[in-house]
Amino acid sequence: MRLLVALIGVWTVIGLAAPAYADPDTGAVDQASFLASLRSAGITYKTPDAAVQFARAVCESMNSGEFGPQMVSELQAQNPGLTADHATSFLAIAAKYYCPQKLIAR
Repeated sequence: MRLLVALIGVWTVIGLAAPAYADPDTGAVDQASFLASLRSAGITYKTPDAAVQFARAVCESMNSGEFGPQMVSELQAQNPGLTADHATSFLAIAAKYYCPQKLIAR
């Protein structure tokens, strides 16, 4: 239950924050800002490319209708040692940078 409350809180905070949109000239997301956000949240990754690739996969899953605790569980299963808090943070950061339209309240 605490995880669900945490997820709702994270989605609310991120949803109220100004979303980071892709650069209209290049269509590229500011990868450096994304990676800095992960580091600030205490989330480590093997390579920057792997982190970006995984963030994009998160958005594909969201586009397929996956949200919330199910995604946290899947993220943890694919990344043993990732705490629920870090998994939740990764999902929120990935959405903020790579699919901000998914952060709009439903």
